[in-house]
Formats: sequence, C-alpha cells, structure tokens
Amino acid sequence: MNTVDIETGKHLRLLQNNGKRFGVVYLVIFGILLLRLGYLQLIRGGWLRERADIQHQREEILPASR
Repeated sequence: MNTVDIETGKHLRLLQNNGKRFGVVYLVIFGILLLRLGYLQLIRGGWLRERADIQHQREEILPASR
C-alpha cells in the first residue's frame, strides 16, 4: 500500500466515527425532546388545560382611546 491509500483509509475511518457521534448526539437530543413532550402531555396536561381555559374565557374591559 502506498501512503495515499493509507491516508484515504484514515480519512474514511474518521468520517465514519464522526457520523456515529453525530447519530448518537441526534438520538440523545431526540430522546430528551420526547421525554419533555411526554412530561408536558401526561403529567402537566391537566394543569395546562385548566390554565388555558381560564385565560381564554377571561373578560377584560378595554377602554376606548378616542
């Protein structure tokens, strides 16, 4: 093997390792987002729904600026 083949092999292995790292980081971030979504939907969902209903049905008198 000449030095060009050796260098090419090193670069290919480096790219494969970087791709695996990117995949792991992507999966970790995706997992964190899924956990947060589950927490908001399942655990805090009722409280958030009540709060939204109160804010949506609130009456405010706005003075006319004339």
